[in-house]
Amino acid sequence: MPAHGPPLGVRLDALERHRASEVEVRLASARQIEAEAAEVGDSVSMMRARLVVGDMLQRLGRVADAARVVVGVNVWATANGPPSLLARSHLVVSSLMENAGDTSGALDHAVRAIDLLDDDTPPRTRGNYLLRLADTLAINGSTHESRERYDEAEALFVELDDRERRLNVLNNRAMLEYEAGNTDEALEAAERMYATSTRDELNPACADSVARARLAAGHLDAAEHAARLGFELQREQGDVQAVTPAELGLTLTEILIAQGRLDEAREELDRCLAVCQERELRGVAVDALRVRSELHAARGAYREAYHAARDYHREWVSLRSQQQEAAARTRQALYETAEARRQADRFRRLARTDPLTALPNRRMVNEDLPRRLREAAAAGVRLVGVLVDIDHFKAVNDTYSHQAGDEVLRELGAMLAGVVDESTPWELAARLGGEEFLLVLVQDAPGTAHARVDALRREVAEHGWPGLPADARVTMSAGIAVATPEDDQTSLLSRADMHLYRAKSAGRDRVTGDLPA
Repeated sequence: MPAHGPPLGVRLDALERHRASEVEVRLASARQIEAEAAEVGDSVSMMRARLVVGDMLQRLGRVADAARVVVGVNVWATANGPPSLLARSHLVVSSLMENAGDTSGALDHAVRAIDLLDDDTPPRTRGNYLLRLADTLAINGSTHESRERYDEAEALFVELDDRERRLNVLNNRAMLEYEAGNTDEALEAAERMYATSTRDELNPACADSVARARLAAGHLDAAEHAARLGFELQREQGDVQAVTPAELGLTLTEILIAQGRLDEAREELDRCLAVCQERELRGVAVDALRVRSELHAARGAYREAYHAARDYHREWVSLRSQQQEAAARTRQALYETAEARRQADRFRRLARTDPLTALPNRRMVNEDLPRRLREAAAAGVRLVGVLVDIDHFKAVNDTYSHQAGDEVLRELGAMLAGVVDESTPWELAARLGGEEFLLVLVQDAPGTAHARVDALRREVAEHGWPGLPADARVTMSAGIAVATPEDDQTSLLSRADMHLYRAKSAGRDRVTGDLPA
C-alpha cells in the first residue's frame, strides 16, 4: 500500500531540488515513490521518480545503468509528455552525455531542455536549466556564451534570494575560468562567491575552488586559508562528494610546494594518496603523481622527479583509456536503449496500423476512441462516429480480382484520410476490417458532419478506380451517430451500425444517421 505522508508531487519536488546531497538516501526515496506511483496508476509521477533514480545512479558512478533508465524516461516523455518532464529528462541526458565524453550531445540536450520551457516555468527551474546550459557551453569551448548564461542564472537566483544556487553558479563559473586559464576571471568569481557566502553556506568543494583560484593568482596565504577551511567544513558537514577530501589535499599540497614548505607538502601528499587508495579515486591519484614529480623537482631530486613524471604519464594514458572505454559503454547503453525504444515504438505502430491502407486498425480504434470521446465531451466538442461500407464489394473481388479489390480499398482509405482535418486532435480515419471503415469527425454546427460525409459519398461514386474498367462504378454507404456526453465506444458505434444497415436496406449509395443536433 502507498505510504501515508505528503503527496507524491511534493516529495518529488524535494528530490528534484536537492540532487547532489545524500545520494543513496534519495535513490531509495525515488524508488519508493516510483512503486507508489505505479500502484495508483500515476504514470507521470512514476516517470519523474524513475528520472531521479537515473540521476542518482549516475552520481554513484553507475552510468550505464543510469543511461538505460534516463533514456527510457526521455522516450516515454517524448511520446506522452508533459513538457516539464521531457525538459527535465533532456537535462539529465545532457549530464550523461557529458560523462560519456560527448560534449556536443550534452550541449544539444541542454538546448532542447531550455527550448521546452515556457512563460509559466518557475524562475528557479529556469535558473537551473540556464546553469546546465552554461556548463555545457563551457565544456564546448564557448566561453563568452557560457559567461552570459552564468550571468543570467545568477541574476535569477539573486532575485529569488536563493543563496545555495547562486553559490553553485559562482563555483561553476570560477572553475570554467580556472580550467580555461583565465586567472583574473577565475579569481573574481571565486572571491565573489567567498564574499557573498556565510560559513554555513559554503561547502568543501566551493572552498577548494576558492583555494585553486587564489593559488593560480599567486595569493598563497589566502589560498592556504581557503584549503584549510575546506577541511574544516568537510569535518563539520561530512562528505557531499567522495572525491572532495582528496582534491582538497592535492590543492593544499600544491600550495605548500609553492610556499617552499616541502616537508609539509610531502606529508599532505601522502595523506591525499591514502584517501585516494581508500576511496578508489584513481583520477585524483593519477594527478597526485604529477604533483609528486613537481615536489621531487622542488627538492632537487631530479631522478626521482623523472621517475614520478614517467609513472604519471603511464598512469594517465591508462586512465584515459579506461575513461574512454567507460564512455564508450555509456554511449552504447544510450544508443541501445534509444534504439530498443524506437524499435518497440515501431512495432507498436505496425501492430496498430492496417498494412493495406496505412490507416489505424481496429486495435488502435479500440485503444484510442474511448479516450477521444471522454476528452471531447469534457472539452465541449461534439463528435460523430461514421461507419463506411463499400457497396457490393464482394462483386468487385469476384469480377475484377482480389488485387483490384485491394486497390479499391487503398484508394478509398486515402480518400477517407483526406476528409480528416489534421489540425484538430479529435478527428480520425481507420479501417476496421474488410470493406468497413470508420470516420470520427467534429460537428461544428448541426448537419456539418453529415454534409462532409455525403460529399465523400458523391466523390466515391464519381471516382475513376485504378485497375477497374472506366465504366465500373463503386459506391459507399454510411451510417452516422452523433455522440452524446453519455456515449461510449460501444453505444456510439452500435447506433452508427444501425444507421448503416438502414442505408443498405434503403438501396445503398446513401448516408443515414441521427437527426442533426
